[in-house]
Amino acid sequence: MWGSDSCDWLIARTHRHREALAADHAARQGCQCFLPLVFDSHTQRESVFFPGYLFIRPPSASIRFLDSTRGVSQIMRFGECLATIRDSELRELFDRTEVVGDTRAIILPPFKPGQVLRVRCGSFADANVEFKRYRPGNRVEILVQFLGRKATTTVPCHWVEAA
Repeated sequence: MWGSDSCDWLIARTHRHREALAADHAARQGCQCFLPLVFDSHTQRESVFFPGYLFIRPPSASIRFLDSTRGVSQIMRFGECLATIRDSELRELFDRTEVVGDTRAIILPPFKPGQVLRVRCGSFADANVEFKRYRPGNRVEILVQFLGRKATTTVPCHWVEAA
């Protein structure tokens, strides 16, 4: 699935809630597809990490066939240039996934609102904070006691752990 950095992945915009359909049909046409999923261990649900988007590596330089692929709305562009992402960046995201059932997903830890967490790194390393909620992009919103007041901030999920 992973090649050299010279072979970029295209970013496809999908129809609403049709990411899996688009991935399946693009794969049938010989494309490599990566649809990052996230598994919320608190709710036991799996969802798309980037709703409405799919990463596709076509088998050849021609991508015209993707315009008629079921589930794909459009191939993202910046003006005339195709929107791409390097193989190494997607590989880094893939390396954060784990096997969940018959798929691979990023696993969110089962934090509950109000739960006390410990920050493992960053500006608030070793501080005890209060979990507020999950945020998009594999981040958590936390309440930090700072200068006698509680301040809200967001940090990556892997920066916090149960206290």
